[in-house]
Amino acid sequence: MTDMAGNTAKQTITVRIDTTGPSLEVKNPSAKDSITSPLTMQFYAPDSGSGLGKITYTLVRKGTTDTTIRNNEETATKTGNTRSSAEIDVTGTSYGEGTYELTVKAEDILGNTTAASPVTFYYDKNPPSLTETGIDTAGKTTNAAFTLSGKASDTNKLESLTVEDKLNDAVVRTYTPTVESDTTWSLELTPSGTAGDVKDGIHSYTITAKDVAGKTTTLTRSVTADK
Repeated sequence: MTDMAGNTAKQTITVRIDTTGPSLEVKNPSAKDSITSPLTMQFYAPDSGSGLGKITYTLVRKGTTDTTIRNNEETATKTGNTRSSAEIDVTGTSYGEGTYELTVKAEDILGNTTAASPVTFYYDKNPPSLTETGIDTAGKTTNAAFTLSGKASDTNKLESLTVEDKLNDAVVRTYTPTVESDTTWSLELTPSGTAGDVKDGIHSYTITAKDVAGKTTTLTRSVTADK
């Protein structure tokens, strides 16, 4: 700016343009974690623009009917890029064993937001329940078809049920029988003599139930095939 006498004045104005939300990472829990109680969630959300304003999160226990455990603004630590929730006692009657989903959103001072991908994790105290009553612990010697059968269930959810067949300490085959809605399972096999999967000899069947949190229960059954 110049006046009529030729005097000038200059003013510099700095304008920060910020249209991007913070970076956001869920530090704890991690996806598919099997947690213990109490749970402290931790988030990392640096923002190189206007700065981190707040973090909000929702914690839901998944089920036939989803139950919202927490749905509020994260306020445990109000400064810095790393913020932690207050401890949550997931052993309480309102929570309990099961599958949980955590969704998180970070917002900077100007209102730009970033949402993290939902994190699914588990609170799981016990391994699956597994029985086998078709052969049972006494074992069996047979030249006819036989059936391994029982029940498999978990307070969370079963991920898999496998039956590994070993003959002379070598794995012959691994089966994946279906667990029905009433928790029953069965696997019918037939001795095959000198060829096929169930050759003559002593077969050791290792039955393993695995839940979504990674906990396992294992049983072993012995069948002597003599075609």
